[in-house]
Amino acid sequence: MSIYKQQTSDKGVIRYKKDGKFTKGAEVPAEVKNVLLAADDGFEVDETGTPVGIDDPGSSQYDVNIGEDSGIDETVVVKAPANSEEGMGFPRIDGKTVDIFNSKPHEVVKYIGGLMVPLTEENYKTKTDAEIIEKLKALGKL
Repeated sequence: MSIYKQQTSDKGVIRYKKDGKFTKGAEVPAEVKNVLLAADDGFEVDETGTPVGIDDPGSSQYDVNIGEDSGIDETVVVKAPANSEEGMGFPRIDGKTVDIFNSKPHEVVKYIGGLMVPLTEENYKTKTDAEIIEKLKALGKL
């Protein structure tokens, strides 16, 4: 049985661990992600999303006894935190990190100002470093 938990960095990046080792988010089952997103960092679940290591379920912020008597509607969709909509610290659309200028899926990255900046091929060729830095400042990244 594998044990999963999540960690959120100071910048809001969510990373997952499987059996104490970092793993790709794409390799974490959806039901596990849903439970972890609804709980605090460090909360542990098995591969089915069932909490593990809890002696007193009432002590957790997550109600482990979801059912008819729990008072929790099972159809409620847990919304992921806004920061999970970012990739490399930049917005994502349909799972793809987008260019900082035109919101199209990025094709290349350029290292500027200590950041890997997602750009389309066209913007990579036409935008100067100064223009990119100004856009990063406008986005609050620098």
